[in-house]
Amino acid sequence: MTDYDAWAWLYDRTLGPEYRDRKMGFLDRALLADLPPGARVLDLCCGTGQMMAPMIGRGFQVTGIDMSPEMLRHAAQTAPGAHLMEGDARDFRLDGPVAGVVCASASLNHIASLDDLERVFLSVNRALEVGGIFVFDINHPAQMTRHWLNRPAAGEIARDYAWLITPRYDPMKATGAFRVDMWRRPEKGGSSPGTAIRRLLLTRPLMRQKRLALLERFGKDHPDWDHRGVDYPVHGHDLGGVDTRLRNCGFDVRLETFSGAGKVDADSAACFVCRKRAVPALAEAAE
Repeated sequence: MTDYDAWAWLYDRTLGPEYRDRKMGFLDRALLADLPPGARVLDLCCGTGQMMAPMIGRGFQVTGIDMSPEMLRHAAQTAPGAHLMEGDARDFRLDGPVAGVVCASASLNHIASLDDLERVFLSVNRALEVGGIFVFDINHPAQMTRHWLNRPAAGEIARDYAWLITPRYDPMKATGAFRVDMWRRPEKGGSSPGTAIRRLLLTRPLMRQKRLALLERFGKDHPDWDHRGVDYPVHGHDLGGVDTRLRNCGFDVRLETFSGAGKVDADSAACFVCRKRAVPALAEAAE
């Protein structure tokens, strides 16, 4: 599993809110709409709590689990009504059953093998009440082969910080990583990243390539800024293998896209919607 402590401060103010806004429609449709008022929900790999806050606002009782203490520190501020636990998605236990589990933002791509994914699925099954729903999204091999080309993909230049993400994937090894380069302006000044108007222009979609080009050389242009680069390893899991492991662990499974329209292809992430069957899961049968 990957240590997200180094990225927590930046994720909380950038990609966390962006992912929440992009994926709440799917979460509403695939999970929350089917839950009774006040139901218990688990956000597995909850990060900085961006998706927990709106669930709490709608009256759900929310628990968040993450391996990163720094992510959880931010989550306590973002979603103060949540019950937070530091833990491993592959092996966790709750004090009572939940009606729904969500694991968003391709968090399970950090799991190294189908065997370890099965451990996650068994832990989720154990946490769910019968008929409970488990939803998650992952990036799959065809998608990463097409889009994770070791080229800058996203980034931002702000007054006091800048960041750049560069994803790569090796289809022969079914492994890859996304590199996050982070710059923070020194407390005692530091070179300017540009005027406010120029930075605003760079946020517009038509300026994306210009922005990414500037970020590629940001370190050279601003050598006095504090820099940290971190690689976050990922693994491409065969969708058929994921489906089989879920069914073996006691779930009925449906595969869809975030929009709910069309088939999963190389341009879309895979969204799994799983419902716990009444039959025992593998782990329960073995106990």
